[in-house]
Amino acid sequence: MSESVRSNAAARVEWRYWWIVFLAVFAIVLATAAGFVFGPYRLEAGDFAANALNIIRAKSFHEIYGNYSRWQFNHPGPFFFYVYAFGEMVLVDLLHFVPSPHQAHVFFGIILQSGFIASSVAISLFLVRDKRILLAWILVACLGAGIGYIAVSSIWAPHVLFGPYLLLLISSAALSLGWFRFLPVCVFCVCVLCHGHIAQPVLTFPVFLAAILSFAWAAKARQVIDPAWTSGRKRTGVFAASFVIMGIFLIPIIIDLTRCPDCNAVRVLTYMKSNHGQTPKFNQAMNYVASYFIFDRKPEWLDTARDVKLGSLKVLFELLMVAAALVLPTKWLLNLRASRVELQRLALFCILALAFSTLWALRITGPLYEFNSFFVYSIVGLLGLLVVYCLIARLPRPVLLVFSLLWIVAAFFIVPRYNANFEVFSKHSTMLGGSESVHLENPGSRIAINQIDGQDWGINTGLAVRLTRSNVPYFVPNDWTYVFGWGTGYTEERLINKNNSMEIWTAKVDHLPPEFTESDYCRIRDDSPTLDTRGEIEKFNPLKAKCEIVAAPSPRPGKPDEWEWLSTNMIALQFKSKSASKPVDLSFEVFPYLGNGKIKSQHVGVLVNGEEIGSEEVSGQGVVHVSVAPSLWNRSPITTVVLKLDGKQSPKELGLSGDDRRLSIGLLGVGVRYAQ
Repeated sequence: MSESVRSNAAARVEWRYWWIVFLAVFAIVLATAAGFVFGPYRLEAGDFAANALNIIRAKSFHEIYGNYSRWQFNHPGPFFFYVYAFGEMVLVDLLHFVPSPHQAHVFFGIILQSGFIASSVAISLFLVRDKRILLAWILVACLGAGIGYIAVSSIWAPHVLFGPYLLLLISSAALSLGWFRFLPVCVFCVCVLCHGHIAQPVLTFPVFLAAILSFAWAAKARQVIDPAWTSGRKRTGVFAASFVIMGIFLIPIIIDLTRCPDCNAVRVLTYMKSNHGQTPKFNQAMNYVASYFIFDRKPEWLDTARDVKLGSLKVLFELLMVAAALVLPTKWLLNLRASRVELQRLALFCILALAFSTLWALRITGPLYEFNSFFVYSIVGLLGLLVVYCLIARLPRPVLLVFSLLWIVAAFFIVPRYNANFEVFSKHSTMLGGSESVHLENPGSRIAINQIDGQDWGINTGLAVRLTRSNVPYFVPNDWTYVFGWGTGYTEERLINKNNSMEIWTAKVDHLPPEFTESDYCRIRDDSPTLDTRGEIEKFNPLKAKCEIVAAPSPRPGKPDEWEWLSTNMIALQFKSKSASKPVDLSFEVFPYLGNGKIKSQHVGVLVNGEEIGSEEVSGQGVVHVSVAPSLWNRSPITTVVLKLDGKQSPKELGLSGDDRRLSIGLLGVGVRYAQ
């Protein structure tokens, strides 16, 4: 083994190995993903569609937020979105190299993650100065191939943190050993990770601070020989690069702060102050983190295991891995002389990261899903690398060859057992089709998407992406704007459709279809059937189910006699109408929410084609009647009716239940009668 890198001021990162690793990882992953990346056009759905909306805004430099959180705020920054936006501009807009924007995002995601991994390998080789570390990387990659493939090929927000966290640990260890040249790398990784998830400051700042303090101690003792520190000019350059990186990443966060109180920072603070129920106990958190060491892909079973043993086998295995990484390089065992300190320093940073990962696990709200802490696999991988390297470092070549072959054969049987799936992660969250522009009955219209619940949100986010790429504005219920975009909420002005420029679209399906088609939506078109109930009140649900009427916001059609309380201050209805020469009678059968007698009545106002024509106080189940003048009715062959509602008090405010929705009415039926 060569002399320790710590005594060689002229030591350099061997960039040829960076390129070899980068090209190897990129080529292997891209070859496996080629059928997806270069296949038919893919339209995003669900999380990937929500992120695509951010990426579209990033293309015009209007995005300042990260991906949405289910707790109704955004993660701090848009770094990844700008990378994917650049990829889309190059591969789709400029070169036409891949069919769809999403495929370009995946392509550039593979490039980015391959770069993080190549940098991690190159710096580890710089520290250890032994080519066998490359073999150790290969062996660890074979065992963790399924996880590694996801980490490189996926652009899902929880997965993309694997690469930068791995690089942070290795570059921080190098910095702590006196290699000042890696300060910008550490800063970059911290910034990337903090942009990616709101919890990452807890997981990155301690690691970075430990590296800085260790470096400062070495500098004070005059033990730093890195020319990047000893040369004043180079030192200034390293500091300047670090501050420039930090400044760039702070720009979107500062812009957000200027918008307070209507800003993401306030939404995050509101979440942090609120009570989100039970959090894991220490024994659960320890077992949750340890589950990554045994590739337990579904650790959420720990949610209900409040009494799981702290000394479980998986926790003991984690502790054994940590102990092996610390003890194997010592002079009493393998005596790896020159690289002993470097290896143990890497192990110490892994231990620090595990400690704060456990602290994070103690604060997780909601189920203990694997994706919540996917980055922990990078800690597991690095600890595994240290152990494997120590095991092979002193093996004779013939024994090393046999050991490596047996390891690879064992990995061949182990990898499938932890549900490794060598498919692009977003394959089942995308749909075929969607490359053409949306066809609208009236060019220039805006689309009111009737986003209902978690069942139809996947296809509706896909619709939002397609509309945005077609330059068609859309809006959604206000409680879904954290997913679709903060400026896309329903407003009275948007729903009353005064200029006849709105279409309501509501999904017929409650699942993600294999191919996106406009026929999956109810919408009122020129060829829709005319609504004429001849004075009778027809049940609201069957009318919606037959697409004779569309409504927003409105629940999914249920059984004919079923209905639900409306918890919004208005509901818009659209249907096909025919020309009238005399006033048209509109009727609505409603059931007001009266809170067990604590509320006297609910106010219902009626607007037709943008004009208010009547209102009524409703104190019991009954019918609200209005008469519409022909001049107003004939403004458009597609009639828009808006019911303006009060929703005076919620059941919670009335002390009746924990429901904090301000309920107004239940809409049971609709009637239309044309005068003869």
